[in-house]
Amino acid sequence: MKFKLPKFQSEKLVELSKKLFQDRHAKALQDLKELENQNPDDMRLRQRIAEAYYKQGRGEEAAEAFRVIAEHHEKEDFVIKAIDAYKNMIKIRPELVEINLRLTSLYLKVGMNLEA
Repeated sequence: MKFKLPKFQSEKLVELSKKLFQDRHAKALQDLKELENQNPDDMRLRQRIAEAYYKQGRGEEAAEAFRVIAEHHEKEDFVIKAIDAYKNMIKIRPELVEINLRLTSLYLKVGMNLEA
């Protein structure tokens, strides 16, 4: 299921993404979370939120956000996107064996045997 934001919200997402790169993470995160409340199924928003958490040094929250993204993409059969989200999660929490195993399974599913 593809989700498309209305134009004004799409423009707001671009503006908020710029804030993230201007080191205004706290305000950008607050604004992103408000936008997420209006669009809970938008994984682009969750991705930006996860990145903001990570840049603020909030690894646990970033890892959880990446887990939600990965599980959503996996459920929707977007395996490559799920792999990417799990890889981001592993960078933060490499000790999570179950995520490493899930990542290996997805690599094998798409024929990326060397990465597995």
